[in-house]
Amino acid sequence: MSIDKTLKFQGSIGEYQVVLTADGSPTLHSEAFNESCHSTHGAASETRYIYVEGCEIVKRNAACIFEVGFGLGTGWQESIQAHDDFIFYSTELDEKLVYWSQEQFNLFDSLTKEDNVLIGTKKNSKAIILLGDARDTVKNFDFEKEFDAIYQDAFSPKRNPTLWTEEWFKTLLNLSSESVILSTYSASSRIKKSLFCAGWILEERQGFMGKRSSTRGFRKGEMSDQLLTKLSNPKIQPMSDLEL
Repeated sequence: MSIDKTLKFQGSIGEYQVVLTADGSPTLHSEAFNESCHSTHGAASETRYIYVEGCEIVKRNAACIFEVGFGLGTGWQESIQAHDDFIFYSTELDEKLVYWSQEQFNLFDSLTKEDNVLIGTKKNSKAIILLGDARDTVKNFDFEKEFDAIYQDAFSPKRNPTLWTEEWFKTLLNLSSESVILSTYSASSRIKKSLFCAGWILEERQGFMGKRSSTRGFRKGEMSDQLLTKLSNPKIQPMSDLEL
């Protein structure tokens, strides 16, 4: 991706400022969330490491990927470059942002709208972008396949808490295949506890660009004794919808 780093545009929920990250790829700073969509150490590099590699989509030949937050389409684009012939579900609150990203980066060969869903195609793969509040759209959508990979890439828990709660992670688990891998940049103990209480088996993984760790979740497997002991601490409480 290449783009004018001085560019701003007005989306459906506020203004965005282009930010050029360390690996040369762009991200956006959202006025609505007062936060950037990706790490400034490298938007594309982070996406490849945390999501494409973290979810092992090539190794496992993932047929269905679910992404939390479409944004600039970096997750879609990096997945297409690594893999092909899959369904890519994503959520996006700002419809104008999807069209802007398509105009800037030519993400799809075709992009159409049906009801409140955008459908994009590229090579042998298809993206289905659910427009609106993710908690509502995911609950009410009839997915064709179970999720083999989940890119948990929402804005931070501080800025966007509704997509980091125990209840949200239970919803994702119920929509996932037995071999699913969820990957997120978050190293937060509370987020791990939310995933754990929702039924996920967790693993700590090296973080991106010096960050101490990231987190992966599975339906099956065993947790390390160290992590299990840590998450059994009653002082660490999961994020809950009751707090919202």
